[in-house]
Amino acid sequence: VNAYNVGPNVFMFNGARTATPTTPGVPMADFLLGLPFVSVYFDGEPTGNTRKFEFAGYFQDDWKITPRLTINAGLRWEYYGRITERVNKQSFWTPDCNCMRLAGVDASEGLVDNDLNDFAPRLGFAWRPLDDDTVIRASAGIFYDNDMRHNLEFATNPPFFFTREYLFPPSLSDPFPPAMSSSTLRPNTYDKKFRDTYVEQWNLSVQRRLRPNLFAEAAYVGNHSVKARRLRNVNQPANGVAPYPGFGPIFLFEQAGSSNYNAFQVRVERPALGVLGFTSAYTWGHAIDDRPGQGAGFAQDNYNMRAERGDADFDIRHNWTSSARVNVPWGTGEWWGDWSVNAIWTLQAGRPFTVVLRNRSGDRPNSVPGVDWRHEDQGPDHWINPAAFSSPAQGTIGNLGRNTLRGPGLRNLDLSLVKAQSIGEGRLELRIEFFNLFNHPNFSLPNATMGPTLGVISSTASPERQIQLGARFSF
Repeated sequence: VNAYNVGPNVFMFNGARTATPTTPGVPMADFLLGLPFVSVYFDGEPTGNTRKFEFAGYFQDDWKITPRLTINAGLRWEYYGRITERVNKQSFWTPDCNCMRLAGVDASEGLVDNDLNDFAPRLGFAWRPLDDDTVIRASAGIFYDNDMRHNLEFATNPPFFFTREYLFPPSLSDPFPPAMSSSTLRPNTYDKKFRDTYVEQWNLSVQRRLRPNLFAEAAYVGNHSVKARRLRNVNQPANGVAPYPGFGPIFLFEQAGSSNYNAFQVRVERPALGVLGFTSAYTWGHAIDDRPGQGAGFAQDNYNMRAERGDADFDIRHNWTSSARVNVPWGTGEWWGDWSVNAIWTLQAGRPFTVVLRNRSGDRPNSVPGVDWRHEDQGPDHWINPAAFSSPAQGTIGNLGRNTLRGPGLRNLDLSLVKAQSIGEGRLELRIEFFNLFNHPNFSLPNATMGPTLGVISSTASPERQIQLGARFSF
């Protein structure tokens, strides 16, 4: 679906106006003909004067038990006050009455409860068990986050703001015919007992000096997010009947999402002393969550959020980054010398994505057994094999999991040549920089909507080769 904002209005095109019984329509064709399938008019003044108070206090201590063992410990308490509005222009929907409650009238000015339980302990140690060449470090802690950074969800609720929809209006010349007016109440809401997101983090690393100027490190890193924000429509029809009559979709920003991340990291480093310095780091990591769009996307079945659990949108399984600096040893102190060459090389695996159905926001298709989703000639023109998916029957839910496909990886080399020259008490630095030196095309994720352009990649994830000249004089 293509949506276009024009002032306070939104026009959506999904190909329904140019579709025939035998061929699907094209959203861009609908747009060129000026035939939206939905016109949306927003009525109201959602802006407001918001207030918010936050506070944090902590204590921390470092205890050097022996010359080889140091322990760090601390405790932090955070308070994230709920947002209020100067004249209480906020509201939210509650299930107990299936109604809107207004701030300062039949709800508190902040609408939802404060969370007074944001205690965040921290503990860590550094230990040299054998000699000064080996260090073992470990730490763990709890860290809170404030998901309520603005009150847009509250300020755009009835009775301060309304959404009026017009299904299949005549054309863009007459997008809001009075006879087709449909005022839809689409409130947003929170859990009354709102709880702040927190993350449990831990890590263990071993660092070893292999030679006087060469270090290696291996580490395990993990975290677990709890009470993270995710979006759920609590008024999704079941058997054709909405649980809460009188309203359209009711979007609950619930603090019930979770995620976990585990990674193994290896790093080798040689400080840039003398001719050569470099750092090379590799990470194998896996991130899993149940938050489509990291809290802003749509779930396929709002009554089965377990089906949304899968690879996180940002999950990159392999990541290798190396950087190096070579100080050219010839001509030191001469006008033509003091050059250095710097390079950064990055290799990344592709990110996950989800195939979705046309005209059914967030819904996924069925996976055809035994058919590989990868096209036999995989490339930017056909990254996905359309035969691997089929549309489920109307009213049913597809069996394809969330984020079960992978997009293209990334490969990039940046290089720079730097000339340093002393001028009196100052220093002149001349730079020639090459970004994406080999002009390698790094493609974005493909179109993942079922239809004629499924699997087509139409953009790149990084720019083409760029060359930059620069000069810097410091004194």
